[in-house]
Amino acid sequence: MRRLYVIICASFICLGLLYPILGASWPAMSADIRSPQSFLGILSLILNAATFLAILLNNRLVHRFTIRNVLAAAFLLCAAALTLASVTRSVAWIIPSILILGMGRGSIDTSVNSYAALNFETRYINWLHCVWGIGSMLGPVIIGYSINSGSWANGYLAIAAVQYAFIIVMFFTWGWWKKDKTEASSDRVKTKPEVTLLQAAGKSGAVFSMAAFFCYVSYESTAGIWASSFLSSVKNMTPAMAAGCAALFYGGITLSRFLSGFLSGHITSRRLIRFGITISLAGTIIMMLPFSAALSVVGLFLAGFGCGPYYPTMISETPVRFGKTYSSAMVGLQMGSAYVGSMLIPSVTGWLSSVLTLRAYPWILLVFGAGALLFAEKTANRRLKSGSVD
Repeated sequence: MRRLYVIICASFICLGLLYPILGASWPAMSADIRSPQSFLGILSLILNAATFLAILLNNRLVHRFTIRNVLAAAFLLCAAALTLASVTRSVAWIIPSILILGMGRGSIDTSVNSYAALNFETRYINWLHCVWGIGSMLGPVIIGYSINSGSWANGYLAIAAVQYAFIIVMFFTWGWWKKDKTEASSDRVKTKPEVTLLQAAGKSGAVFSMAAFFCYVSYESTAGIWASSFLSSVKNMTPAMAAGCAALFYGGITLSRFLSGFLSGHITSRRLIRFGITISLAGTIIMMLPFSAALSVVGLFLAGFGCGPYYPTMISETPVRFGKTYSSAMVGLQMGSAYVGSMLIPSVTGWLSSVLTLRAYPWILLVFGAGALLFAEKTANRRLKSGSVD
């Protein structure tokens, strides 16, 4: 199981590489394909919508084809999408490439999270999401180096090569998945009725769990996307300095997930989430108050640091709260709700900022941070196992 965990961590590094590359490459890509900067919004919507669709379909696909087959196919889709985008370099082909990329990454994300929730303890899931952060930080570095070397397309090809390499790794470790109790019993699972998303949504506490993921990812995505603009327009930082400081939000998440892996064995999941969101809310309040730019950066780091344990810990608790039979479907619902938040709330924040200025940014974060805490507490009251959750 330990060696399989290493492979799964490698899959999440590969996944992390995929998430920031569209935004990182767009300034150079838009000039290359002669597309307006504003077209990024449409491409982002297509990407997130495709990811959302893949999440909804993933439980059925895994039920029919097993998780390792779905995972291998999803990585192949991502690699092919990046290759297609880098070779064609036209709007006509960028759109289907983005659609394919979204389907692939959504399937990877849901498959790995569902698998991890059933097979690993909370600490290992925190470390799994920590290495995702490493991948998400390396993605822009690869793209930036490629742009400085002459072409964004080379960065896409490099990241595609990593995806192809992981497929080869999966081929040579194919038998490892059979030894796991989940994969070994896949034939028996296929004979059982499939748990539909509608059935999972009807479970006690499911709505609270979905609302928790919606609020949390609304907070995280909005905080990350608008951090640089907030620091530059409200705190009067230079754009270059604001961009560098905004990265501290993700640095805080990555560091927190690394530390949470060690703390999870000593602190209950409920307390870990509670302490984390409380730290995030404190950081948000610091950004809200008329403090210096330096203190606002500290607040931004604290906001990210507090976010760290929320997502992986909530995922790891899914089998405990809803049962292993419903776990995969519930993970799909949770992640689907999360992606709805990531699609809607950053856009709403942009609209509100045009009316109220970006001073509304920390207030929006405060609302969704409080919502994430509230619904996490309500979800924690729904457990299948007896015993204290405090």
